Amino acid sequence: EVHGHEGLEQEVTIEWDSGAGHERLRLASLARIEWLGEDVAADLVANLKEFRQESLEGAEEAGAEGVAMSVEHLQNEVEALRWMREELAARAAEAENLRKINAELKAQREE
Repeated sequence: EVHGHEGLEQEVTIEWDSGAGHERLRLASLARIEWLGEDVAADLVANLKEFRQESLEGAEEAGAEGVAMSVEHLQNEVEALRWMREELAARAAEAENLRKINAELKAQREE
């Protein structure tokens, strides 16, 4: 859980997997932190969905049987989806790497 205004003075509540409870810390006091910010992939999905939904609703209201889109728009969508596939693959690889590191750290703690 995040508390306060964005930045290093912001505080977070951390719940430990080990069941050791909760801690509330300032972001600046954490050894390693990466500020992720906006999720471009999620924004892209929302924008694509919104455009398609508006097109569909407009066609339904007009009683149309189809929706026309420019070739340029479709090319842009294809490029956006290609980028998204690459982004998701990179995120999956990073998540797998983090799982391995986490498993190694847990094994070290148990020794």
